[in-house]
Amino acid sequence: MKKVEIIVIIGVLTGLLFKYLELAYAGIILSVSIHILAVFYFLFYLNSKDPLSNKIRKLIVKNDVKASLETMISSYALPLLLISVLFKLMHYPYASLLFNIGITACSLALIITFIKYQKNKSLYLKSLLLRLIIIGAIGILTTLVQNDTQPDLRDLNPDRLETKN
Repeated sequence: MKKVEIIVIIGVLTGLLFKYLELAYAGIILSVSIHILAVFYFLFYLNSKDPLSNKIRKLIVKNDVKASLETMISSYALPLLLISVLFKLMHYPYASLLFNIGITACSLALIITFIKYQKNKSLYLKSLLLRLIIIGAIGILTTLVQNDTQPDLRDLNPDRLETKN
């Protein structure tokens, strides 16, 4: 599944580049790749006692996940940040609020994971830390996109307004 993850991350970065350069099909590439990545991260870090969710995760991801605080926070922070990036790039309402919540949750997961990684240098924490850094960097790159279109303030000049009598 690691190859699929790398391909989808390359798709996200390609879509971001296309969106920044205002090329065709940027929205489609971004939507598809971000949705695939968000579902992958949600299922990968899903840690539930529900047997159905465990069967779905084992069917799709086929990896064992450790039950811990950073895993639980990451299972919600990474998809939330990815979906908020998509909302921000598509200029949906309240995208900035969702983005701020997502980047805060991702930062919290990054701090907790980094502290635990310093205590014990496990491969699982290293891969989680790498994923949090990459998705956080993608989130920070979206701050280059303007929130809304700016109005033309020259039209609001009272000297230019004409009144008909």
